This record gives sequence, C-alpha cells and structure tokens, in this order.
Amino acid sequence: MSAVPVDGLSQDALRKWAKSSLIQPLVLGLAAVAAGAGIAVTSAQPARVGVLVLAGLLLGGGLITVSAKRLLTDGEIPAQMVGLSVLLAIGAIVLLLIIKDNSPVYGLMAGLVAGLSLGSAWAIRTIRARLR
Repeated sequence: MSAVPVDGLSQDALRKWAKSSLIQPLVLGLAAVAAGAGIAVTSAQPARVGVLVLAGLLLGGGLITVSAKRLLTDGEIPAQMVGLSVLLAIGAIVLLLIIKDNSPVYGLMAGLVAGLSLGSAWAIRTIRARLR
C-alpha cells in the first residue's frame, strides 16, 4: 500500500489553527472516558466492559499516535493506518448489529472515541510545539 499524502499541510496553515482546536478533542476525549466509565459501572458485567473501554482507549490512542508520528516525520499518513481506521469503523457497526447486549460494544466504542480524541489533542500539541 502506498501512503496517503496530506495536501496543504504547510507550517503556515498549522500556525493558523484556532486556539480552541486543542480544547475540543480534550473535552470530547474526557467526555468519552466518562461515558465509558458510566457504561461499565451500569453494565451487568462491569469488569468486562471496563477492560473493553481500556482496550478501545489504547487502540484508538495508538492508531492516532502512530499516524501523527508518521505525519510529522514523513509528511504523509500511511495507507495502512487509513485502512485500519475504516476496518475499525466497520467492525464497530457489525458488532452493534450482531451482539444482543450492546454494553460491551458501547464501552469499546467510547474507549475508541476517547483514544482517538486524546491522541488528536496530543498530536495538535506536539505539532504546535515543533512549529515554535
């Protein structure tokens, strides 16, 4: 697979990011962590759902971190990361359709959103720091 170029990724454009662009993924990430914790606590199997929330958090955070590091070093996002993102989304939808008790799936999805959001906040902060 070839890499996916990120058009328009200039230092000028990155410097013009809105100041709130860091706050938005942080708020979304923390809300997703809180939602995942709430889902786990109210679930019939809180330990199982809690582990799935953490697994989603690690998977989502790892995916965005690897992609951001490659973007910073190579100027492009690897096609494998784009493909994995699409597979994660399709997998989550399939799980929602086939599993009767959706609490574990909701917990996993909350963890994924939290990981992706908090990873995005890290990426924004890292890119800004490198531009200074």
